[in-house]
Amino acid sequence: MTREESDSEFLLAAVAEQVLQALPKDRSGPVEVVGEGSLAVRIRRHLADSGAGQTTTRPSVIVETTGSPDCIVDALQRLDDLGTLVLTRETHGCDIALDLYADLHLRSLTIVGLSGWRDIAG
Repeated sequence: MTREESDSEFLLAAVAEQVLQALPKDRSGPVEVVGEGSLAVRIRRHLADSGAGQTTTRPSVIVETTGSPDCIVDALQRLDDLGTLVLTRETHGCDIALDLYADLHLRSLTIVGLSGWRDIAG
């Protein structure tokens, strides 16, 4: 393993740990992970090991690893009331149109954003 690969693996592990710590401890429903990159795979693997698999009910937590505005809006629409959206990277240079009152406040949603993670998050 090269030094660059080792550094990337260390960063990936650190961000995955941040994501797992950001998950609500008292969640009542399933956790869904959006994305296909190495971070998403690592988080899914950990959740499968902990028994937090996906079901047909609305997720109480969605971890969004793509940074795609469309994926973020879709995740907010699918998230269960009182749910938590964990964002692992910034959006791709686009604003997201949200009605903070209707889309977040009325449904008592929580958004958690992790900072400092860009290139290998997807």
